[in-house]
Order: sequence, then C-alpha cells, then structure tokens
Amino acid sequence: MHMIIKILVYADDEGDAVNEADCVLDGLCGEGAPFDYYHTFDNEQATDRWGELPKALRVCTDFGSDKCSKCDERFRCYTTQMNSMLEEAMQNTKQEFLENLGLIKNFITTYTDDELFEDSDFKFRCNQAGEYRGPCVWLYDQDGEGIREKRHLHNVLNRWACINGGEPDPELEGKNLFIVPADVHY
Repeated sequence: MHMIIKILVYADDEGDAVNEADCVLDGLCGEGAPFDYYHTFDNEQATDRWGELPKALRVCTDFGSDKCSKCDERFRCYTTQMNSMLEEAMQNTKQEFLENLGLIKNFITTYTDDELFEDSDFKFRCNQAGEYRGPCVWLYDQDGEGIREKRHLHNVLNRWACINGGEPDPELEGKNLFIVPADVHY
C-alpha cells in the first residue's frame, strides 16, 4: 500500500530540503524499517501516482495564520497550502491513533485478561497506538521521529528551543524549515 507522509527539515533552499528529506527517508525505508521504499515529488513515480505536489514548501513559523509575516522575497509564501499539509498530517495521525484506541477499548471490555494475553490482534493494535514510525504516523521531523503530538510539532517549528534553555538550536541558525511530501510504500 502507498501513502503520502511529510518530513519537516531545516535547509537552505528547496533542493537542500529534498536532499535532507532523502536522508530521513533512507532511514525510514528498507529492511527492518517501517516502509519499503519512497519517492519524493521530484520523481515522476510519485507524481504519476498522486498528481502534482510541491517538492518542498517553506514552512512559515506563523503556522496556523492566514498570512505569513516572516517570508522574504527569496521565497514565495504558500502559507495556506503549508498549513493544510501540516494539519492534514497531524489529523491523519490522530485519526489512526483514535481508531486503534477505540479497538483497544473494545477488546478490554469484551475479553478477559487471559484472552487478551493470547490475542495477537489486541497486541497489534496496542503496538500501532504506540508507534512513532510507520503507517500510523504521517509527519516526521529531521531525525526521522514521528510527530504525534502538538508539543513535538511546536518544538520543531520553534527550532527545538525547548532543549536549549529557550534559545533556538544554533545549528539551525540561518536555515529555513521546509515540509517535504513523499510517497511511501508499506
């Protein structure tokens, strides 16, 4: 099966963003990884399957607003499309979690502890609800970690200031945040 995931990466420009996303995707695909293979949207195999999507969009830190106050003339601002991509990825991840949670709740109310212990579908659903990589997660950060909570997304959008005493990560200084869509097979 195929799905479109999105990768958030810090880069100098669109081409660098796709290259950074390729590095992340290389770690998410292959033997022992959650996905088999991928194509970014600079590849016709992705566009043939899904239609045209941007190779990469610069993410404005004014996420959620209709206007971007921080774009400069080097970049065309696609705030609405970028917001839509982020919101869709987060909503899909939440929906996957809630679907698995509902099934888990049903199992718990229907079966005994011993039956749950023996039921592989129950264990599968528990695993899926707790996954941080794979087909239940639709948005990833530059380290290949699935973004499943608003707090994680906020940290990425704010250059990981939460772990640097309130200051953005100095390694990201001068870089822009991009969202890169990719077609993955699982």
